Amino acid sequence: MKGLGYSFSTLWLTFGAEVAARVLTNAVSGGSVADNE
Repeated sequence: MKGLGYSFSTLWLTFGAEVAARVLTNAVSGGSVADNE
């Protein structure tokens, strides 16, 4: 079960990093997340 929890943590960390990068890119370009969906 510990391995499974580690996998979930890695998954959320990767997902969070992707979202953060997307938000940061949108902020720099002056757009919003909704505009790019």
